[in-house]
Parts: sequence; C-alpha cells; structure tokens
Amino acid sequence: MINRMIGKAYDRQGFSEIAFNYYEVDLKSKKTPNDILGTLYSPFYKGDLYLAAEDTGNAILNYREAAFYAKKQHMKPGYLYSTLSLIYRLQKKFDSALFYLNQNNTLTKSKKEDLLFRKVALMENSLNLSSLYLDTKDFDSAISFGLQYLNEFSKAGDINMLMISLKNVATAYFNKANKSRSFYFANQLLYYSRGAGARPFIRDAYLLLS
Repeated sequence: MINRMIGKAYDRQGFSEIAFNYYEVDLKSKKTPNDILGTLYSPFYKGDLYLAAEDTGNAILNYREAAFYAKKQHMKPGYLYSTLSLIYRLQKKFDSALFYLNQNNTLTKSKKEDLLFRKVALMENSLNLSSLYLDTKDFDSAISFGLQYLNEFSKAGDINMLMISLKNVATAYFNKANKSRSFYFANQLLYYSRGAGARPFIRDAYLLLS
C-alpha cells in the first residue's frame, strides 16, 4: 500500500517515471487477501500514467486488468462501470461509455447506503461525464457537469478533482470561444495547481491562458 500511495503522490506532481517505478513495485508485491482495493488500483494507476504519456494502448490494457479484477471479485458495480466507461471512451466508443456512466448514476441513486458515500460517488460520476462530453465536443454539457459539484470539491479539499473540474470547464469555454470565462477558470486552475505543486495542471493552465 505504501508504494502505491507514494506513487500516486509523485504522479499528481507530474513525476511520472518515479510514480511508475513505485506502481511497478506495488504490482509485484504480494497482496494480502483482504487488500482488494490495492489489487484493483495498482493497474488502474499504471493506466493513468500510460494515458498521461499518450500511450493509449497500454493504458487500456491496464484498465482492462482492473476491470477484470473488479468483476472477478464481485466488487461494487460502480468500480466496474466507471472503468469500462473509461475504456470505451479511450476507444472512442462514446455511446457505450455514456451507457456505463448513466448506469452507474442510476445505480448510485438507488442505493440505500450512507448519504455521504452516495454523494461522493455521484460527484465522481459527474466529473467523468464532464470529461466524456468534452471528448464528444458537447461543450455545454461538459460545462454543466463540470460545474455541478465544483464547490463541493473545494469544500471537501479534494484538490485533484477540483483541478480536473476547472480544467474541463476552462477547456470547454475555450472551445466555445468564450475567452473571458475560460480565463476565469484557467486562473483558478493555475492557483490551485501551484498550491498543490501539480505540474501537469500548471502546464494545462498556462496553455489555456496563452
């Protein structure tokens, strides 16, 4: 677990090679039978790194490994649905990606679990919808879902989710040629990414502001 946590910290700061090494160590380490999430997240995080390096093929391979494990362990369907949606999104099978996100949304709303848990799941799903609609060039929907829980991410101190939301919204406004709104959210992205030392988001903010 410690190698996975260190790897994620380096990943968020943009030190991909160092993060990759920690994930490799974590993947090769023997997991305890009850470390179900660890076995799921290790290949998923590796997929994130491949995706950041624009190696979509290897990203999909790792995401598929995570999806296979989630299904094998009969984990909560939300884990499987969100991962399958990401795989289809990368394959540009957007209808299938949207289907699984909508399934996840419906399932989450119908659960009788803790209200806070459900809200967190809905917030993450909304962010995934924003990213998907950005890919399909439905910029109004990307903005709507990107803004839906923006304040909640800020209040909860979830800076990573907040930065993704800000990037999506700023990018959508940029593509709509609304420079003033794009600059507004890009400046917020720059502020939070600097505070977090998140170099990839700092780069994205400067690109949007240039």
